[in-house]
Amino acid sequence: SSSSSSSSSSSSSTSNTAPYLLSKDESNDDGKPQRFIAYRSPPQEHDFGRPFQLGHHEATDKPSDAMLSTFFLENDDVIVVGTDGLWDNVSEKEILAVIENRIKSSSASTSSSSSSSSSSLGSNQAFLNKKEVDACAKELTQKAFEHANDRSRTTPYSLAATEHFDMVYNGGKKDDITVLVCKIKNRYQ
Repeated sequence: SSSSSSSSSSSSSTSNTAPYLLSKDESNDDGKPQRFIAYRSPPQEHDFGRPFQLGHHEATDKPSDAMLSTFFLENDDVIVVGTDGLWDNVSEKEILAVIENRIKSSSASTSSSSSSSSSSLGSNQAFLNKKEVDACAKELTQKAFEHANDRSRTTPYSLAATEHFDMVYNGGKKDDITVLVCKIKNRYQ
């Protein structure tokens, strides 16, 4: 599997437990692969704006407090893990669009490089997979940072804050931003 992480962070003695999203390929009517969100973990919060925190002092949550999930992964599945700096500022629709733009399915990438020799194809494909997940993680981190600093943008946090506080809230939420993107590759396929 290929994975990449990108981070932009303010100094803090704690870090948030990271929700995640699983994206899968599915053929549409044209036979072309199209991504969809197959699973999303729920926010791991005590209350609105109070996410689980891992740290070194007694008031923080313990790793054993984290939610555990089990599911089967398939070739080309993409997992995005991030701190609330990502999820509060970038919508799932925007995250899916970045994945679709940056990460190609195996069927699309192998058919376009079928003229390469089979021995170099594997190493070249692994390099291309790493580059595309790197670019995806960096673009998601950059988007989250830009949205966090945009006072007039509608973000997942501004929508939730508007509902929670029963008043109109605009703009992003400045917070630590860490993004990890993984693309599942089956070695035996």
